[in-house]
Amino acid sequence: MQVRGKGPWPRSNAERDVKPWLVARLGQPSDREGASMAAWLMEHETGMSKGDRLVAGHLFSESEMDRLALAAARIAGGEPIQYVLGKAWFDGMELVARSGALIPRPETEELVADVAAKLVASGWDAPFVVDWCTGS
Repeated sequence: MQVRGKGPWPRSNAERDVKPWLVARLGQPSDREGASMAAWLMEHETGMSKGDRLVAGHLFSESEMDRLALAAARIAGGEPIQYVLGKAWFDGMELVARSGALIPRPETEELVADVAAKLVASGWDAPFVVDWCTGS
């Protein structure tokens, strides 16, 4: 049996109504964080950027709305968005993200960039750095 999202639903399936509906469902501590997460989810679900959706006059289908509601419920329940999307980003790479693996931290990405810059500055032409993913 397929799990379905639960209402309430937005007034329409247009971007202007779907985004605030989704932000409210995400239950994030700030509207800015919720808006960012909503943008990621909407792009992931449609495969279209916000600009492409607006130019095309995209209306979210019932199936897309259902999947957005389910994703928002998972995030509101404390699941990281990277696990919901099934991917995370690190140093320009898109990585598979599953609950059995750690999510790369932005601080680690900054550290890697800093170390790589220092290695290059010290004369290494093409430094090769390995992160053993030991976590905290």
